[in-house]
Amino acid sequence: MLPSPKLKPIYDDIVWLHVYNDFKEGDADRAATRIRIRFSVSSWPQLLLVDPYTLEVVGETGRQVDGFLKAVQNTKIKPPKYAKAEELLKKLKEGEELASELETKPSAKAAKKALESEDLVARFRAVEYFGKEDPKELVAKAGELLKVKNDLLRYEVCKAIKNAGEKVTFTDEVVTQLEDLVRDPKDSRNPNVLRSYAIGALALCGDADSLEAIKPHAVEGAANNGTTGTAVDAIGQIGKRVDDAKAPAAQILLDCFIESTGGNEDAKQIEWYAGMARRIAEKAHAHLQELTGKKVDFPKDYNEQTRADLRKAFEESVKEMVEKAEKANKRKKKR
Repeated sequence: MLPSPKLKPIYDDIVWLHVYNDFKEGDADRAATRIRIRFSVSSWPQLLLVDPYTLEVVGETGRQVDGFLKAVQNTKIKPPKYAKAEELLKKLKEGEELASELETKPSAKAAKKALESEDLVARFRAVEYFGKEDPKELVAKAGELLKVKNDLLRYEVCKAIKNAGEKVTFTDEVVTQLEDLVRDPKDSRNPNVLRSYAIGALALCGDADSLEAIKPHAVEGAANNGTTGTAVDAIGQIGKRVDDAKAPAAQILLDCFIESTGGNEDAKQIEWYAGMARRIAEKAHAHLQELTGKKVDFPKDYNEQTRADLRKAFEESVKEMVEKAEKANKRKKKR
């Protein structure tokens, strides 16, 4: 797209910035990463129009010349007064310096300062630091940070929650926000990845109510979608962590022996898909064995017949678990 002569009339109307990561973690690479974090870019190529004064994304152009031209022509930037521009530049410089310090000389003192910063990249680096070193520092801020419309920051919060495990208790508000992101990953440029991170976090902090948010992605997901396996594992982990989630989790896992063909008819495509479906089924099988206490051999070949056999092997045990849980719930209500 960029070499197109159609773009010549706007060459001087905008400042062009090419952001390139070589992933060697040198100064230039870290600077490029900070730009990607700031503008919520976790997949590429992306073409964005940015207000140079506020650093707000004011247009997403797509990758076609005509769409790019239209987006540029429809975008008008009003420069702020000089003093305001100077103030914004000063804040950006402070945020960049704080983030850069955490990249090269990380410390709890700098991370605490960055966590309170207005700068998004500084906060990202603080979450990254505390996620590894002391997740308890994030409990009070996690709910606020999950509301920020930035994929990379929300990914990092989810990773921190997952890394914290059961050593740290996050609030009901955080659990609810994660469930909402699973149902509808709003304001995301990479919604499937954001959903997957949120599901992974719920595996460690979610409860029985979280199962319903995760269920569609475990039961209806395709074998070649990485979120499917993450969802199946989360269902199993919540079932093992939370007593009143054990029976409903097992019931959901019965439906996670997903179709082995993926609707394909070509023999090579079926073989390709069946290999991925098998890995999902193996996850469901392992979790069901732990939840039910029943040992069932996984078949050598995963196909529609062995898929049905696996489900049947666990059905009676799961039914007993559900009935037992229902009786216990009735007793609780009577009390």
